[in-house]
Amino acid sequence: CETMQCTADLNAEVAKRGANTYQIYDQLMIRHWDVWYTQGSASHPFYQKIKLNEETQELELDGDAVDLLLKKELSSPPIEGGSDQFSISYDGKLLAFSVHTKNREMAWTTKWDIYLIDLTAENPLTVLTEKEEGRCQSPKFSSDGKKISYLCMLHKGLESENLYVRIYDIETKQQLTGADQSTFKPQISDYAWYEDVGKNVFLLSVVDAGFSKIYKFDFNAEAEAYIAITDDMNYYGTPIVLTSAHVIINHSSFTTPDVIALMTQDQMDAATWTVTDIVDLNFKEKEKFELLEAESFTFKGGNGDDVQGWIMKPIQFDETKTYPLAFLIHGGPEGAWEPSWSYRWNPQLWASHGYAVVMINPHGSSGMGIDFQNAD
Repeated sequence: CETMQCTADLNAEVAKRGANTYQIYDQLMIRHWDVWYTQGSASHPFYQKIKLNEETQELELDGDAVDLLLKKELSSPPIEGGSDQFSISYDGKLLAFSVHTKNREMAWTTKWDIYLIDLTAENPLTVLTEKEEGRCQSPKFSSDGKKISYLCMLHKGLESENLYVRIYDIETKQQLTGADQSTFKPQISDYAWYEDVGKNVFLLSVVDAGFSKIYKFDFNAEAEAYIAITDDMNYYGTPIVLTSAHVIINHSSFTTPDVIALMTQDQMDAATWTVTDIVDLNFKEKEKFELLEAESFTFKGGNGDDVQGWIMKPIQFDETKTYPLAFLIHGGPEGAWEPSWSYRWNPQLWASHGYAVVMINPHGSSGMGIDFQNAD
């Protein structure tokens, strides 16, 4: 469709069929997890100009919305992605976003590419990741608009492999080379630019041997590129950098649903950060329940590797008694049990009913290095 009205008309035509309908597929992919792919339909980024009405002083649309991927067999954001899969430069002239193909190859490659669109250029579209084998995601512009960072996996066919930071220089049209990232065992969940003008330093939210941490990563460092700035029993989400000494963060734990907090760097000791809660909407609700902490433990597993796990003792635990065991298994197998508040498989539910809960991060789990994750 070249217009939004065309799309609306086609959707209305399909809706008239009612619930008892059909879809003919002549190629893969048909479905991913619980989402069906409708042939001929895709998500595209659109560009819409607006203007100020001088009489009413209200904003109005200026012309029609422009489909930036018109007639292309691409979908953006990918079906699993959201606003984290696109970024707009501060001057509004550049747009970077993740895409996946809508052709049959998407069924076995799982690759996403990073596209750059220059809204002021005659040939606006540039693919930044043609040489990458694996999935690339989460583009972010530096504050001066001269660089784009993104995360890439190394191998095609995977959805949750370890991610590595890439930086693309917009002026030179070159991918920058930096610190050796191959020896960093924790797996990156998300990241943010920390110092970008003249430097290439990031804050990484990672899973690290069953724990969640925030690391500072110096892309240009020759040694000690990674420095952990948190080390506690909290899960940390996406950092939002306000200044070099102030970062907004969301965190949770086995006993606390998501809290919005401020991370502050000590002025006298740059290696020390404190976390101060700002918004805890569940503070009073938590007082109604006896919430139980979990303990981390390790044991020798296959290949002589250390395997990490968590145990949560049942409510009103008495060491003289025996209890049934709930043995929780995470999927993937990539991924890990972390000290976070789960909105799906929360171990508190079993522990509050008198079960001991054990959660192991076996071979295949994230956060113990790529060899551990890929072990047979």
